[in-house]
Amino acid sequence: MYYIVIVIKSVAKSNFYMLNYFRPKRGFTLIELLVVIAIIALLSTLSVVALNSARSKARDARRLNDLRQISTALAMYHNSTGIYPAIPAEYTSSSITGLCLSNIGISSTCGNLVYLNNIPSDPRGNNIDYQYRQLNNGESFSLVATLENQSADYPNRDVIAGPHGLTTDLLAAHGIDWRDINNWDCSGADISYDASLDALKIKKYASCWLGYGGNSIPIDTSAKYYLSAEYMTTNDENKKFSLGTVDYKGSNRIHNSNNFFVARYVPTTNNNWVKVNNSEAHTGESMPPPETNTYWRTGTTYTAIRFYANEPNSVNQNQITYIRNLRFYHQ
Repeated sequence: MYYIVIVIKSVAKSNFYMLNYFRPKRGFTLIELLVVIAIIALLSTLSVVALNSARSKARDARRLNDLRQISTALAMYHNSTGIYPAIPAEYTSSSITGLCLSNIGISSTCGNLVYLNNIPSDPRGNNIDYQYRQLNNGESFSLVATLENQSADYPNRDVIAGPHGLTTDLLAAHGIDWRDINNWDCSGADISYDASLDALKIKKYASCWLGYGGNSIPIDTSAKYYLSAEYMTTNDENKKFSLGTVDYKGSNRIHNSNNFFVARYVPTTNNNWVKVNNSEAHTGESMPPPETNTYWRTGTTYTAIRFYANEPNSVNQNQITYIRNLRFYHQ
């Protein structure tokens, strides 16, 4: 009997171990699987975003290099001929992608002296090209590219190449520094530069031009132009501020061509900076009523920036107007 009990216990113990050995092992639950899948998907998304960001920044770097390369070739052409080349008459757009820049200008074939054999295109392709314009019969040019990423140097993503390098601003492209009061014609007004505010300081009434006469800015009236600035008033006396342009045909000012399309008689700001800009592009030609409209005067080839500060004029004025971040650009 004793031995029978021992045998039964041994068999039972063996069966217990056998059952445990062959029992299916526990796997992942549905929730655990979903968490793992979600983590993998998140990591994949982050990797794709990082990769796309790196690619777009690489494309932006190439765009800047392309603009510099094309600008260098244009400068070489200018040094040889005294003008910047025009786009061939058979090309209706401002794209010069794939064309050759040589001693015979911009064309589908190259001359004897080649400055740039194959003008590059935007790295994204899809019929996106750099936009080139000859300005004022070859006196100047503009070459425009649009970046994919904003930066401190190019906050609006549009980069303009001109005779003076890469910029987002036509003033800088043509070597006109708005901070330099010697570039302004203010007819004896009290105007100075305040370095602590990086702003112009205008005491009392002032009527001023930037790019007046020989420093006028060449333009193409078919392009879309934008002008912006910030202004601030102190010692407020309810004097007004206006900002816009004056139009020229060659060196001659067009009659009645003040155009304050950015700001006209805007009020005082009580020591606060206020931004003014035109939300609608300034483009095309017409002879509309003066003062505030979106057109250039018919025949315009140059322009100058114009502002009135602390207007109207009066005796014993104390109001001061500050102007900063003046930018003039096109698309």
